[in-house]
Amino acid sequence: MSPLAPLVAPVPECLQGLWRRTRLRVPSGTGSTLDDRSTAVWWLQTPHWHADLRVPAGRPDFGGVGSLQDCSESQLRWLLTQEGFAGLTVVDGVADDRVASCRWLRRIDHAESRIADVGGLRFDAGGLDEWGLQADYDERWVREDTGPGWSAEGSADEPPGTPPSRLRIRCGRWQITLRARQLDAASTRTVRHAVATDQRIARNALLAAADCEISLAEQTAEGWTVRCSTLPWLEGHATPPDGPWRALLPADVNAAIGSSGRNPA
Repeated sequence: MSPLAPLVAPVPECLQGLWRRTRLRVPSGTGSTLDDRSTAVWWLQTPHWHADLRVPAGRPDFGGVGSLQDCSESQLRWLLTQEGFAGLTVVDGVADDRVASCRWLRRIDHAESRIADVGGLRFDAGGLDEWGLQADYDERWVREDTGPGWSAEGSADEPPGTPPSRLRIRCGRWQITLRARQLDAASTRTVRHAVATDQRIARNALLAAADCEISLAEQTAEGWTVRCSTLPWLEGHATPPDGPWRALLPADVNAAIGSSGRNPA
């Protein structure tokens, strides 16, 4: 194999494109099962790179808000209930209707999770089922119409092989843009835990932890328009200019294999 070639094979073509989650089921220790059909979840997959956005139902009103600084404490806390990530996808045991193992190696992660994201996949005429291999869950996904073409780009300010702080993943007429926060992973997890357990937290800590953008945009005749975002005030507007991009190279794919996050734990 050429030293310039990726060390992992691309995912099968049937997995590429934009997927929308319609159901999540997670058993609990009490014998009941979480059945989530209301969280808006989007997964964009290219031959090597993926991006994911998860926005819970019940979003509060963000009318009149134009930036994080405009948010109230309750709005900032809600922003930190969102999830999403992007990175490299590695598959193993590919058959006609099944992937024995699919691992999502996260390079940017809104939640800074330390749990390995590994699932099995089974395809059918209506979409695909995913179940956890290292956690107990199952999800149902349906494919959205995307159109031809794909790209995966990182910030032009960062050389190949460098953990990215910005990513832009596109399939046809859909793209997800991600910008990592400056706050380190451990501090982010501390803030998110405080929010989840309803503890008091300083406003500057909430601002730093919430400063992570994941935006799904659609290409129309007028250009790229944000349809869903972890920063709600961006929705309905053209994607903002965010500096130069460069195509992600095999060196970036290879660098992602042994890394699951941008920030130190």
